[in-house]
Formats: sequence, structure tokens, C-alpha cells
Amino acid sequence: MNIRCALLMVLLLTACAQPPPTPAQTPNVNLSGFPKSFQDGYRDGCTSAQSLLTKKDQARYKSDGQYTTGWQDGYSACKNR
Repeated sequence: MNIRCALLMVLLLTACAQPPPTPAQTPNVNLSGFPKSFQDGYRDGCTSAQSLLTKKDQARYKSDGQYTTGWQDGYSACKNR
């Protein structure tokens, strides 16, 4: 009888489990005409907007205007998706 109860508890607990979160997706945006640093910033900003963790290269954000602009644009574009 105890084995049946244990098995039932395991089945009930696994039924309540949630699937793992899916990784943040970068929107399908054509960034081919932009500099590489802008593209990198855009992807990092978008990833940050869609997750609980901020993905930002602090050194590049402070020193590279293209990366900064890309990050801000990506974050804004993906924030409300």
C-alpha cells in the first residue's frame, strides 16, 4: 500500500511541474545595414528586455555609442513583446 501512495504522490507532483522557460528570442529584424557594434547592442538589449537578467557589456555601453544606441533600441523594441 505504501508503494502505491508513494507512486501516486510522485505522479501528482510531476503533473504540477512547469516546463522550463524558453530562452529570450531576438525579434526577426534585419540589422544588416547597421554596424556590428549596433547589432550586438540591439541583440543584448532585446535579450535584456525579455528576461529577468540584464545582458549588457558595461564597458562597451560606456565607450561605444553604436553599442549603446543599439542596446537602447533593442530594449525598447522588445520590451512590450
